[in-house]
Amino acid sequence: MLAHQIVGLTLVDEGSVESDKVYNLVIRAYPFREYTKKEHEELTEFLRQIGLLKKEGNILKKTGKGRRYYYENLGMINDERRYPFINAITDEMIGTVGDEFWSLRARVGLNVILRGRVWRILQIDEKRGVIHALPSTDPRSTRPGRAIPGSAPMARPPAAPAADAAPRGSSAAASPAPRPRRPGCRLSGRYAADAGRGGCRWQNR
Repeated sequence: MLAHQIVGLTLVDEGSVESDKVYNLVIRAYPFREYTKKEHEELTEFLRQIGLLKKEGNILKKTGKGRRYYYENLGMINDERRYPFINAITDEMIGTVGDEFWSLRARVGLNVILRGRVWRILQIDEKRGVIHALPSTDPRSTRPGRAIPGSAPMARPPAAPAADAAPRGSSAAASPAPRPRRPGCRLSGRYAADAGRGGCRWQNR
């Protein structure tokens, strides 16, 4: 990444920049705070040797190769290779899959969903980077790039009501019926009216 940025600096200011100016700019960045002048000289010399810039004393100058290198590598994330899925019967391309599916999941006999249909992998051509498949009616299939791992509790169906789920004979199997309200007594929260002498008497259960 640092080499890419140094080459980029040679493309401004009429195609040249002072090496010391580049060094002082680099060490202002926290990740390169311990970047030494010797390391800087070694790096710029290496870039000169492979033709990405020219060095004339303290001046770094652009080159045509350096310009192409800079603009062809603006993104720090490499493009993902795509592998074609081929219908073994018609020899037509069904779709494509990425590096992760090709490397970790693809295997002969695997059922996958592409373009709304289920396909069974028949052959994997390692040299050409091509997967041949046949239509399948097996509902057990996966979708390339869409398989999201989950824990066992997440995969289970929603829990039944506590009264139905609790085993017979347990205390949770049947909850006690609420006490009848006495006229003129309000029930609130976990408190219940106890019909004692003298009207409503509040009791904390």
